[in-house]
Formats: sequence, C-alpha cells, structure tokens
Amino acid sequence: MKLESLIRSLERARAAVMRRPVRVIAASLGRLSNRWMKRSFVFRQKAVLRLVRQAGYEEKMAHAQLDSLFSELSEKRLMALLRSELGDSRALDGFVRMTGTGRWRWASGPGILFHVFAGNVPNPAVWSFVFGMLLKSANLGKVSGRNPGILDLYLDSLAEEDARLAACNALISSRSDAALAASRSDAVIAYGTEVSLEAIRAHVPARVPFFAYGPKFSFGVVTRGGILSGGLERLARLCAEDVWMADQKGCLSPLVYFVYGGDRGRFGGALADALSTLSKRKAKAPSWSLKNRIILEELKGARSQTLTGGAWTVVLTREWAGFRNLPEYSVTVVPFRRLSELARALSAFKGYLQCVSLGVSGREHQAVAKELSGLGINRFCSPGRMQRPPLFWPHDGHFNVLPLVEWSEIE
Repeated sequence: MKLESLIRSLERARAAVMRRPVRVIAASLGRLSNRWMKRSFVFRQKAVLRLVRQAGYEEKMAHAQLDSLFSELSEKRLMALLRSELGDSRALDGFVRMTGTGRWRWASGPGILFHVFAGNVPNPAVWSFVFGMLLKSANLGKVSGRNPGILDLYLDSLAEEDARLAACNALISSRSDAALAASRSDAVIAYGTEVSLEAIRAHVPARVPFFAYGPKFSFGVVTRGGILSGGLERLARLCAEDVWMADQKGCLSPLVYFVYGGDRGRFGGALADALSTLSKRKAKAPSWSLKNRIILEELKGARSQTLTGGAWTVVLTREWAGFRNLPEYSVTVVPFRRLSELARALSAFKGYLQCVSLGVSGREHQAVAKELSGLGINRFCSPGRMQRPPLFWPHDGHFNVLPLVEWSEIE
C-alpha cells in the first residue's frame, strides 16, 4: 500500500477509536499484556525465537526482557500512568473539570504519530506504540532493517485481541517513505544515533513536535557501605544481572562501575564470577574476538587487569578514559575516592548519562544522587533493577504522554 493510502486508512481507523473511552483501550492492551506474560503464548514464542536468532540473545535473556516489558503494561499500570501525567485520564475522552483549577480541559493526542526505532533493544518500540494508542493517535512506525525487534509480532497479536485498535497502527520499511511520513505526521518520535536523528529532523516541519532519543550511557556506583549492607556476592550478582540482561545493547546497560577506595579488586572479582555463573554463552564470533583483542591489549598497556566472566570481560583499571571505545561484552571497574572528583570526571559526558545503579548503603542514596543529579541523569535505581524500568520513568527526563498532548480549555 502506498504511503498516502496508508495514512488515509490510519485516519479512518483512528476516527472509530476516538469514540472509545480510554479505559476500554487500556483494558484491551492490558488483556493482551497478560497473554504475553504466558510462555505458552504463540507470539511470545515467536518473539523469543527472533530475539535469539536475530538479536543474539540467550533464551533466558529474551524471556527476562519480555517479562520486564509486559509486566509494566497492565491495565492498572496504564491507567495510573495517565492519571499521574494528565491529572485525570478521562480528559482524553472529552472535557473534564480539573481538580485544583476548576477549569474544564480536554487532552488530545497527535492525529498521526510517527516513530523511528533503533535496532538495539525491543522494548522502547512497544512502549512507544502503546503510549500512542492510549492517546488515541494513529501510530506509523519504521523499525531497523538490521534488527526489526518484535513490534510487528506485537501488532499481529493485537489484531487477534482487538482488530479495531490494531487498525490504528502500521509499519513502513523504506527510507523514502520514512522521510515522507516525517513530513506528513503531527508528531515524530525517533531513536538512534545523533547523525540519524539529525537526518530525520531535517524532514520534520518546524510546527511539528519532534522528540529525539539519542545515545546514552549508564553506570554504577559501589561503596563500602553498599558492600557491607548487601553482601559482596549478592551485590555482584545483582550488578551482573544488569550487565547481562539486555546483552549490553541498550542505554540502560551499565558500562562502568565506580567503586570506592580499595574495594575495586574484590568487587571486580566477584562481578566476574557472577557473570560467569549467569551467562551460558561461551562462543565468540571471530570479528568480536579480533576487535576485543586489540582494545584489551591497549587497556593492558594502560596498566589495566582483565578478568574473565564466561563470555564477558571485567576490566580493572585506574586510568578510565571514558565511555567510548570500550570492548564489547565487557564492563570496566574504576576506583574513586571522593564523590566530587567522580562528578567532575563524569561532567565531560553531561547530556549523555542515563541511569545509575546505586550499590550504596541506605543513608548514602540521597548524598550520591544529589551529587550526580546535576549531570542530567534522570534515573537512579537499586542494583538488579536497571533493565526493568517502571512505566512511570521519565525517559531522558521527560514524561511519556504529557508532552504529546494538546489541551483545549473552557474558561
């Protein structure tokens, strides 16, 4: 179907969905999420197979990703998200009197919401389309040709659960169609490199809202208090799960752990042991081995020590050079002595920092977060939670549905 015909079809489907209460839409999406949580669900089985064969995930890893994704997309969580960001979810159905102001307001989502996705992790694409459906928008998306993720499988499963709602969603494949879609849509959401985001932005009219999600880095902070309160082996196991769960492909994957004082070696050794136990992957592709051998030799030349954790490498170094050009399937462990010094070292990456795992004692949480929050970090969490973001997380520091809404008000 040509793009112009596809857009007209989406607009017709949206007109029918606009008459449905948002709670009915959330209930339909929630029922589908319940089906995806079952390992016997045929579309989940297809998704796991694709993630293993195309994305290179371990089967256990694929299941963990899907559980993290669909456990958050329940009817209860979706409605709570709308209330949290909009004040009253019924504002998407018509004018409602808003608590506090007494004013009557109606929230409307974009007519055509165009999404462009990267191919690193599957979860953002499904979440982004779900947010669009909650706003009663028509979703038009382009997935990565290199790694399409599971969005098409999700939409196929939605067609079985709710055909009318599924008709409001469509995917395109060509770059020329993507450029035209960006120019014809009422809002654009894009994930990718800075170069690809700028290329997309060039096709978006000035009047159209454009939301860009570029590359980000995540890391962890470990203190002696965190080791003592949680236990070294338990803390290392939780940190290893954060490293492992998304195969270190996404922006929530920790690349570096900053460890206080003289505990760097102990933590690094425990982390390597935990990764070896957690990951069953042993084989490495020749290209990966060659690339890593070169980088790791350079690191050793910089007085670094490497530990093997199954297919993973833990690099113990005192001369941290930044987040870029790190070996694949590796995590770097760096010592620090003062939070202020750590904040200064990280300031060079302000605007590129996403999530921090806090392996610290209870009384240290506020102090560490306060010291680092000025760097643009928008999520602090406990070890073991990095790859399981809550639905309410303000991605890149912004709300999920509120920025997409236009308000009408009766004075």
